Amino acid sequence: DGYSDFLINYLRKGVRVLTHQHVKRIEHTAGGASLSMADGSVLAADYVIVTVPLGVLKRDPADGGIQFEPELSQSKREAINVLGMGTENKVVMRWAAEDAFWPLDPPYLQCTDQRFRFLNGHAFGKPGVLTAMVCPPFSQTMETLTDEEILRDLLPLLHRAFAPSLPSIPPPLDVRVTRWGIDPFSYGSYSYDAYGWKTHHRSDLRAAELPTLPARDHTPELTKAPAGAPVPSPATTTTPFKMGSEG
Repeated sequence: DGYSDFLINYLRKGVRVLTHQHVKRIEHTAGGASLSMADGSVLAADYVIVTVPLGVLKRDPADGGIQFEPELSQSKREAINVLGMGTENKVVMRWAAEDAFWPLDPPYLQCTDQRFRFLNGHAFGKPGVLTAMVCPPFSQTMETLTDEEILRDLLPLLHRAFAPSLPSIPPPLDVRVTRWGIDPFSYGSYSYDAYGWKTHHRSDLRAAELPTLPARDHTPELTKAPAGAPVPSPATTTTPFKMGSEG
């Protein structure tokens, strides 16, 4: 169930959650912080924890990114620029359980086509589900294709690789294709240590951002913890969850 129980438990405590809110600008001053939405509305806050993907942080505000006022520190901007954001997409296909034509026991399946590897949902309690994991660079070029075009390429490959003795394989009942590289709330699916990165860049990325303001008892903080920021396990959600739980 992933993190659904974690989220539901907090909702039960009365935490207010707003959905479908597209944040375009975050400003923090001596009086507090404010978030400006794409629809023109503004929310006020004492603290802002920014957990958007690194791909969004890399975008210019005029091209899908978030505007920060005041501008983020030099160390944080350098970290955002030097860390890489990659894209791996998935094609999730569902057949009737009795129509499964691939080996049902192995959790993962490989083929000679280096663009794909496969996650066998049947081995994880999802009968009839096979997921194609699409690796770069094809994961990026495929985003310009329709679902139908992707299937025209993928289904003959599945037939040859896993069911060559059958005259044909049935079309899937349902298909879902991700396109993380062009998703405006992601612009990629995983962060990675690009050439030139140093260990401190990930620490800089997750460090609290404090504005230069007159001294006061309570200074609003802008804390950034995007996916991939924690040092121990980049490109995963487990470590950010653990670090957040530990405070």
